[in-house]
Amino acid sequence: MLLSRAMSAVEHVLRSVEREVVCERREVDIREFVESGEDDAPELTSIVACDSEVVHPYPWSTDSEPFERVVSLDGSSRMLRGQGVNLFLASVVAVSASDMKLVDYPPHFTHLSADSVVERFERAPFIAVQLRIRGGRERIERIASRLPLASFISLRSWNGRDFYDADYNAFQILDELRLHLETLALKVVSELWGQESTVIILDGPIYPTPRVCFRRGESRYKDAYRRLLNERVKVLRKLERQGVTVVGIVKRLGDSFKLYRIEEVNELLRRRLGFSGRLEKVADDYVLSMLVRYLRLRYPCVIGPFELRFSDRSFNELFEGGRAPPKVICYVYKPTSPYFTLGASVYRVEILSSSKSALERVLELLISLAHDTRRGVPLPISVADRLARMSTADAYLRMVSIMERYIVLPYETRVEVAEVERELRELTGA
Repeated sequence: MLLSRAMSAVEHVLRSVEREVVCERREVDIREFVESGEDDAPELTSIVACDSEVVHPYPWSTDSEPFERVVSLDGSSRMLRGQGVNLFLASVVAVSASDMKLVDYPPHFTHLSADSVVERFERAPFIAVQLRIRGGRERIERIASRLPLASFISLRSWNGRDFYDADYNAFQILDELRLHLETLALKVVSELWGQESTVIILDGPIYPTPRVCFRRGESRYKDAYRRLLNERVKVLRKLERQGVTVVGIVKRLGDSFKLYRIEEVNELLRRRLGFSGRLEKVADDYVLSMLVRYLRLRYPCVIGPFELRFSDRSFNELFEGGRAPPKVICYVYKPTSPYFTLGASVYRVEILSSSKSALERVLELLISLAHDTRRGVPLPISVADRLARMSTADAYLRMVSIMERYIVLPYETRVEVAEVERELRELTGA
């Protein structure tokens, strides 16, 4: 089994460095680098309404079938911390809701043969190792050159020059590993199920906008994202040419600051509340709660669409052609029931501007789907998320039993292990 073989290779690394680790300083792990960044300053982006009306009601269900095949796709990543060594695990799952076929990597649930999945995913790494050891870069480079199953285990950044040493941002490593697998999964889906009238629902933005990419000057993190972002856009364009629509679902609206900037949204609230002026900087979830309250929404509706363009030079120059592809975004609000107002699914929908003609069909589909009332997202996304988290949780716990033979696990990791064990029991119903 691929995972077992990869873990044996990781054990080989741990065995070879257990007496060389240096523990006097913690690794860099500031989350700020990889969090969404275009929301911080309006001058970095422009966002305008596509229509004069920004709130559009939708029926609870529709008899139409806007797409013949619906595929949901999600990735999961986890970090296992040890003294002087961190291990990173990632997985990705794509599920065809039409016939419940699925493909995942590393192969765990799929009906396809493991060898065929590995080849389709180009033998991509799904494990990363971060080392703080004596000898620094030179020693890590020697380990990498002699590593068994090296294609599945990464010790090097996607920028092609840096190794994952203690000075490399730990959360960046997680993001690099997962983002690459999700892009490969889009490519695999296009090969397996890509055809006219197919929609892929991606958990997360259609392409990410990490904060570090909006900072002036060059950095090794920006160089890694340069490669990863262009990989993603290339696959999205290919899918567009095949007639496949890719839509992103963003759930965490408390970290998104877009709606308060839109004149049509401000005007709507001014008419309802009778005040002059504009909204100050507030998160999207707060603006949406105001709209729901003051418009007394009791039915599914869409707020938008809006076109989002990136005007920041530092971000645009990362893309081939010097321009980030513009997005069209909107917000879906679907109450749990037409009879009471407790609970609703609220999320942002993203699509490339060049695919805007498919947006209406996408919205009809999303609203007609059953929703996971606990997570507030369409049920197909919840299925892919659950499977991806099960895969990484199982691998995480298996890796713990290997790592603790060679590396001291700090107290914080012991707490995390207990949390992952509890999560896996909940996911599997054990």
